[in-house]
Amino acid sequence: MSSNNSYCKNVESLPKKFDSINKMIAKSMRPISEKLDAISKQITNIFSNFDFSYLNELGRELKNVTDDIIKFKTIIVELGYPPHEDIAITDIRRIVADYAGFGEEYVRSYLDDLMFEIYDETYLDHILLPEFDSFEAILGK
Repeated sequence: MSSNNSYCKNVESLPKKFDSINKMIAKSMRPISEKLDAISKQITNIFSNFDFSYLNELGRELKNVTDDIIKFKTIIVELGYPPHEDIAITDIRRIVADYAGFGEEYVRSYLDDLMFEIYDETYLDHILLPEFDSFEAILGK
């Protein structure tokens, strides 16, 4: 019976022991928690003073660029060219603006020269020679 009594006392003392362990853990974690709170406040202060309004402008500009790329592909095909992926965004936006402002004939008047400027001999060699070499390797010549 004595062992049962001892067992019961041990079981009854468990909540006190767990409470003691929890207090020790809380005490040892307090400095860490305080440091994390301080860091969190610093981060909050940094971002509370930061102006994110430019992100709205950036979003609008990205939408405009996307719209211009879609318009450019339509315009370029209408003018008899295949859609291009290698034209600088500044040229794409200029073509779209010129097409809207001055019309098809105006864009057509400079588009060939622009294409020759972009797709010069060096560029074409860089693009076409590797493909030609791979065809040559496939054909065994």
